[in-house]
Amino acid sequence: MVQRCLSILVLITVLALPGLARASHAVAGPGVWRGERAEQVVPRVAAGKWQLAQSKRNKQRKKNRRDHDRARDAVSAGDVLPLRQIMQSVGRRYPGRLLDANLGQNRQGRWIYRIKLLAPRDQVRRLTVDAKSGRVLQGGR
Repeated sequence: MVQRCLSILVLITVLALPGLARASHAVAGPGVWRGERAEQVVPRVAAGKWQLAQSKRNKQRKKNRRDHDRARDAVSAGDVLPLRQIMQSVGRRYPGRLLDANLGQNRQGRWIYRIKLLAPRDQVRRLTVDAKSGRVLQGGR
């Protein structure tokens, strides 16, 4: 019984050491860690998982920003029709509300839009459209 209690105590101590080391910087006084007050730093130590999730979100935002820049460059170079123009031509044949649209290249290097529409009677319709010509390549049943 005593040995079991000591084992649990040692385990708790080992798990708490990294957090205590960071918290000691925060408790030392204002402006010690990244120029912030201790009250602002201590919640960060407790929210390590939250920070990890935030950094993943920031990486995704940067990737999305690069995708947006790449798409804008392709439209301005004349390689791709603007989404508005694609939706006008597709909308005549496939009525519905736009749910999602992605611009990318397929395996052959052709620019394509992957479009998701909410069609009448609440059906979701997925289309693959050639971004240069506006021709529907796949979907639209």
